[in-house]
Amino acid sequence: MAAGEDWESQKEVPFAELWMGDHVNGPSHVVVDELSEAIIGKNEQFKMAMGAGEKSIPVSELTLADPQRFLGEGYEQKYPYANKNLACLFKVLSVRTALSIQAHPNRAAATLLNEERPDIYKDKNPKAEVAIALSDDFSACFGFASPEKIRENLASVPALAKLTESLTGLNPTANDFPGVTPEFLENFTKALFYKLDKDHDELEKVVGEI
Repeated sequence: MAAGEDWESQKEVPFAELWMGDHVNGPSHVVVDELSEAIIGKNEQFKMAMGAGEKSIPVSELTLADPQRFLGEGYEQKYPYANKNLACLFKVLSVRTALSIQAHPNRAAATLLNEERPDIYKDKNPKAEVAIALSDDFSACFGFASPEKIRENLASVPALAKLTESLTGLNPTANDFPGVTPEFLENFTKALFYKLDKDHDELEKVVGEI
């Protein structure tokens, strides 16, 4: 599989991700050489997919044209939501800096999101992930801390406690603090992003104190 006929790796240019699959935002192609052309060329659908003079073919064209051959027997029954496409996307990530927080829907949620917002959620596949570290210094966090732990963290650092009170009007060290509720987290997040946009210097000062 290739990223594209004209694509070349550039050592001086950083690449965050390498995708290998049939995702519409970055589909892989199978290079057509003499051996594969002898195999692929026997099927009229493959000839049409390749077009005149094409030297590669998208993976999705192969699986749609002959899913049993390229995905295996029983694949469509096991992954009906994949619609004759690959049910997973293989990625190689260069995690030099922390990745953003991500939420990965299950099959039911993915189907609903794809139906409601197909411009953002491109398919109905569930987005469960398996991470395999290729280095010894990789670490990852899963899930969220408990409300009690979040309050403990906010209260244990004076700069964070002060920031929390300035954003929400609530002091996490006070006895009457209502707790880390969904409403509190929503208000805290909205106020924090507003301050990021309007008063970045103050936040940098808080970060320096932590």
